[in-house]
Amino acid sequence: MGFFDTVARLEREQDANLARVESIRNEIVVTKSKRDASADFDEAATLDDQIVTLERRLKLAEGVADGSAGRLQIARSKAQEKAADAEHAAAEKQAADTKPERAALIAIEKAIAAIMIVAERNRATEAANSIRGQRAVIVDGETRLRQTPGRTIPAEWRDEIVWSDSAGNRPSVFREVNGEMVPVEQGFTRRTERVCVQPERVIPPTMPDRLAELLPALRKALE
Repeated sequence: MGFFDTVARLEREQDANLARVESIRNEIVVTKSKRDASADFDEAATLDDQIVTLERRLKLAEGVADGSAGRLQIARSKAQEKAADAEHAAAEKQAADTKPERAALIAIEKAIAAIMIVAERNRATEAANSIRGQRAVIVDGETRLRQTPGRTIPAEWRDEIVWSDSAGNRPSVFREVNGEMVPVEQGFTRRTERVCVQPERVIPPTMPDRLAELLPALRKALE
């Protein structure tokens, strides 16, 4: 039987012992209540004897519960220690297996070689662009693959009600008529004007750091 099986058994045993203690305590309370309420001497004496017996049984039950609690604590400690031993052994076994680390180093070596090729291709593209003359600009492969395209966010507009006279003056005092605010003064004309709430925004393309910038750190990892 394993430690965890033992712990489960002792937990059930402790639950039963504690339930017994609680049951006897309740029985003592009920019996004392009956004794104190009895008007018959013989009945009261009998109940008093029962209380003495119950209190003796309670003391015994509490002792049994204390003993089982101690055994349960010891069993739990042993089970925890056994689990810790197993976790430590598993961690030790994992640490002894260096296959993932070897694979990571090989992957770094391959990454360095690949990035060096990318860097050389970028230099070749840059050289070609420097002498392109009127020819189109060449976008290197890394940029084509990794650059986030730019975008344009359209302007936001809304319609507003505007009152103005022939000279373009606007009223300053309004009153409500049929749920609408209209000028108090005469001579103003109502019209709808389109107002720009948010101008058009141009988000330029973004490019993360070049892969070649990773080379120093990758080479250092192989030292």
